[in-house]
Amino acid sequence: GGAAAAAAAMSAVNAYAEVIGLPDPNAACADVELIPFASDNYAYYLRCRSTGAAALVDPADPDAALRFLQDTGEAAPQAVLCTHKHGDHQGGNVPIRKFFEKEGGDVDVVSTSYEPIDGVTLAMKNGEQYTLGGLTVTALHTPCHTRGHVCFLVTDAARPDAAPVLFAGDTLFVGGCGRFFEGTATSGSRAFWRRCRRRPRFSAGTSTRLATLGSP
Repeated sequence: GGAAAAAAAMSAVNAYAEVIGLPDPNAACADVELIPFASDNYAYYLRCRSTGAAALVDPADPDAALRFLQDTGEAAPQAVLCTHKHGDHQGGNVPIRKFFEKEGGDVDVVSTSYEPIDGVTLAMKNGEQYTLGGLTVTALHTPCHTRGHVCFLVTDAARPDAAPVLFAGDTLFVGGCGRFFEGTATSGSRAFWRRCRRRPRFSAGTSTRLATLGSP
């Protein structure tokens, strides 16, 4: 089931994080659950620890995302956060929004303003923010994989010592980075680090916990 697959994936990630010295997930500002789909991809369930408000991040397989919610009993999402235009990231935007509309709910689709995104209800520019319970989600424009790609940096102002969470989409992976479809290695690296270094507690050597999605 979706819950078992997610638990197994998260266990593997945490074991790997311990081996290579990534920060304890309990030190992060929010809870993050993995939602495996296809053969090598993940969506994410982001949850505010103080309010329970939640979002799905890049839930390209709507069936997998909805099955996860059903199996785990997690709360319906307030939002879908979509990093970029590729189908393996934006594929669930419209189906998930329509599903919850039929249930009497309303789901924001939050994404980039720099390229067309299916179902978007809030298109953000670099540095703009979205509130998810007690969390602040900041869009960081990181063009290269696509020209409009954004990362989402998640922080909690009430818990300044908690490590931020970064959803890097196809910009950065644990073992590499996404393909350079609409940029170069130089432009992608400069964009990513220029954006991130301007953010508090995010620079080389900090305890920022990276949540990454996709396959290079």
